[in-house]
Amino acid sequence: MGRMYDATLIVPNNLKEEDANKVIEDVGDEVVRHGGRVESVKPIGLHSFVRRMNKQDSGYYARMLFEMDPDKVSKFLARLKLKGEVFRIQVTVYEPPAPEDESAAAEEVSTDA
Repeated sequence: MGRMYDATLIVPNNLKEEDANKVIEDVGDEVVRHGGRVESVKPIGLHSFVRRMNKQDSGYYARMLFEMDPDKVSKFLARLKLKGEVFRIQVTVYEPPAPEDESAAAEEVSTDA
């Protein structure tokens, strides 16, 4: 179908937590509207920023894994920007963690002895 993406979202802190979760759910719906598929959503919660940004000092964070055609990602991001509900979003190509090579781990243990 498409490529897997990893998105980190920040929703403004002027919303209640339930409303922030609704915005995160709406982002997932927007993924589907653009022909994608949401793999997982993990709400992280309210966190403070290191420095104030646009008069905000904290926001509700969430992480979303989704699959989408690469040609549609820019339209998806433009749509989120127009809606204005998401304070920040960072989307990167998802690289699944490499399985540990058990033989390499065994060699490291044996060479330390």
